[in-house]
Amino acid sequence: MPSKRILVVLAIGLFWSADTARGQLPSPISAPTFLNSYAVGDASDDEPPEIATDGLGLWIAVWASNEDLGGTIGTDRDLLFARSTDNGATWSAAVALNANAGSDSGVDDDPRIATDGAGTWVVAWYSNEDVGGVIHTDYDILFIRSTDNGTTWTGVQVLNTNAVTDGATRDHGVQLVTDRQGTWVATWITEDGPTSMSEEDLLVSRSEDNGISWSPPALLNLNGAADTGRDLRPHLATDRLGNWVAVWQSNEDLGGNLGTDHDIFFTRSADNGATWTLPAALNTNADTDMGGDSDPRVATDGAGHWITVWRSSLDGSLGTDGDLVFALSVDNGATWSAPAPLNSNADGDNDHDIAIDPQRGWVVVWQSYEDLGGTTGTEGDIFVSLSTDQGTTWSPPALFNTNASTDGQGYDAVPRIAADGRGQFVGVWYSDNDLAGGISMEYDILTARFGLPDCNTNFVADGVDIVEGTSEDCDGNGVPDECQPDSDANGTIDPCEPQCGVCAQGVLPAALFTLSLTIGGRRRILRRNRSRRRRI
Repeated sequence: MPSKRILVVLAIGLFWSADTARGQLPSPISAPTFLNSYAVGDASDDEPPEIATDGLGLWIAVWASNEDLGGTIGTDRDLLFARSTDNGATWSAAVALNANAGSDSGVDDDPRIATDGAGTWVVAWYSNEDVGGVIHTDYDILFIRSTDNGTTWTGVQVLNTNAVTDGATRDHGVQLVTDRQGTWVATWITEDGPTSMSEEDLLVSRSEDNGISWSPPALLNLNGAADTGRDLRPHLATDRLGNWVAVWQSNEDLGGNLGTDHDIFFTRSADNGATWTLPAALNTNADTDMGGDSDPRVATDGAGHWITVWRSSLDGSLGTDGDLVFALSVDNGATWSAPAPLNSNADGDNDHDIAIDPQRGWVVVWQSYEDLGGTTGTEGDIFVSLSTDQGTTWSPPALFNTNASTDGQGYDAVPRIAADGRGQFVGVWYSDNDLAGGISMEYDILTARFGLPDCNTNFVADGVDIVEGTSEDCDGNGVPDECQPDSDANGTIDPCEPQCGVCAQGVLPAALFTLSLTIGGRRRILRRNRSRRRRI
């Protein structure tokens, strides 16, 4: 049996309540569909995808695959992408992202994607491609940019500027975040790097020109030159006000103050990523627990609330399988609440991701073998949960892949989710589900979407009810304006005006913050009925 994976999913058929403490999941989730256009008839495996949105209607998904796109590129692993301009309802045909896909022979894998919301997109990944002989064939961090919303892309470039001199160093597990005001921060795992130790440490690089150039790599875990612990699976978030938090998993004992079990560590920056604090334990039980804590994700609503979600057994109190726990911070990550279970059924969860819509709710998705009381199989499905009180309480887990009860032994895993800040959430994951019938059981990319409700309990994105397919008019002025800031120009923010009911007024952000989880940094791909661990 493969390692369990966690995915958060929204519940089906529930409706919005003015009692936000309930955190009920409202809108029906769309049925899973193929995102990769070549799914029917191909025999290639697609790796877990990533997704991002500019908050203005454009969504881009990117993934690694050995698909040759009808012989137009090679069968080595390259990066593919697709775009949606209708909130994930339809997607463009998949095309190669790295322009050298037809001529390179290196392995391109584990991409991350982010956007400034104003036309610039950056994708970063790890590869052993030598970029035309410019660097060595050890694993380095590469990137590519678009300044026209993903219509065209630059050539492949090197992000870790020490790539020529770092010898056989292995760099992988990159994370990429921007404050949408020109500053970008990337962090990744390095092995045998800037220290004499052979354990993994974390490097960080920063761009102040919208991702064009990057600073020389520096240690993110500032104790890296002397520590002996393995630092893995980093993740980043920013409130776009200068505050950043990075979290990761480590078995470092901090000079004997902690045990050598894996705990969750963090560091903070209050100057937009220019400097970072010394690493500290985030899970408040780190000095007494003996269980393993792993795979953290951090996110913020940009309004003072932060959350970190990770996998833990809480020293056996959640069983021995490992489940989702979370901690909250209201002081920009300086202090954190005690770990608490996130999913009420706590039955072997993995591979989680989180997306935040500051006006509507926080959503977590994960993969689990839970059968929901025998209503679905135990082969691995995607689940979701919602909080409408800044992470204090969470709704019961519900299925995100709504075909779970009829998909037989189809294996769904490694979900990612993003939100546009206007009520729309789109999730992607990889699966060997035979949605079309009669196709091979290789891994393809699936997608589903849902909307959180607007003021009068409709489920709206861009003024259109995504459930009914009709336009909505919040204040009766004849203009479909729900969840659009002051569309009738009366000086009042529409999400939501008093006529709309229970929602509070407030400025809606241009986009939301997202967080996704990569298991193992190097993204272990452990699959049903067969497993392979890819080491680099």
